[in-house]
Amino acid sequence: SVQPARVENTYYREVAGVEFVCRVDMEDIQRAVIDHKTSSKAFSQDDVDCDIQASAEAFALGRPIVFYNHVAIKLRTPRIQVIKAYRLQADIDWWADMAARVVLQMKTGIAPPRPIDAFGKKGYWCNERFCGYYERCRGELTRSYS
Repeated sequence: SVQPARVENTYYREVAGVEFVCRVDMEDIQRAVIDHKTSSKAFSQDDVDCDIQASAEAFALGRPIVFYNHVAIKLRTPRIQVIKAYRLQADIDWWADMAARVVLQMKTGIAPPRPIDAFGKKGYWCNERFCGYYERCRGELTRSYS
């Protein structure tokens, strides 16, 4: 059974002169990071190994982590899937470098397109209402030209 030590703890980290506000879903008493998800299908090990969120949470904590995805799968008979992954210092360094490049692009007025996640979905914030860069990023793709 999971014994939480911290839930939705907030950490502040600086990247390229910009303070990032990072919220880690849950840390257990063993210092592992746990994320709860719901899905209509099971996750693969590759989904979790490639998940950028785990790298961001390791960056937020400033240390390598053991990361667990607890997935509530919405089936006729629902079940919980637990997948374990690791984030090492190299993953933290990669994430910090990627974030620094995005910050530098934004400071020059370039809005980098938001990457589609491993499931082919974009986040709720990727629309005109939530994103000040939508017109330059996604809006360009949705216009019809005659």
